[in-house]
Amino acid sequence: MMTSEKQFYNWTIDSGDYYRQNSDYDKLYAAGKKKEKIIRNLLWGGSAVIATVVFFFLLSIVGYK
Repeated sequence: MMTSEKQFYNWTIDSGDYYRQNSDYDKLYAAGKKKEKIIRNLLWGGSAVIATVVFFFLLSIVGYK
């Protein structure tokens, strides 16, 4: 028995790959944006800490000479 794409993949050409209510999509989109923002801030913070440690390490090496 052949099933339609809508039944098997939960996909139609009209609604795309997200066949649910728009509010569900908006919630997932907002959650994804929030997660991306947290990850981006953690990466920038970690990079700043590493750059600071390297800077003070190099400063201490220059100070001993």
